[in-house]
Amino acid sequence: MSNLTLTIDDALLRAARVKAVQEGTSVNEICRQAITAYARQDDAEVMARAHARAQAFLDHARSVTLGPGGGPRLTRDELYEEMLSERSPGGPRRASSRK
Repeated sequence: MSNLTLTIDDALLRAARVKAVQEGTSVNEICRQAITAYARQDDAEVMARAHARAQAFLDHARSVTLGPGGGPRLTRDELYEEMLSERSPGGPRRASSRK
């Protein structure tokens, strides 16, 4: 870890030490947390934008219908049933990739 020297008003430092003791921490820890939050501020903004893009994608995905001709969306169970019926005897089967 690196050391950092700050110039700060004596009265302000005294007040910060008193408050830190009351909160069960140290001025050093308070400074470390403040610098960490400051350094990660850009990361938080990037994450917020990524979250917004993901939410927009999910909203769009929910609005898209499945099925030919824009038919109704299928539930997971309905899709599973459809897959099983395609694999049953007499129904279409996909070629196996196993040799």
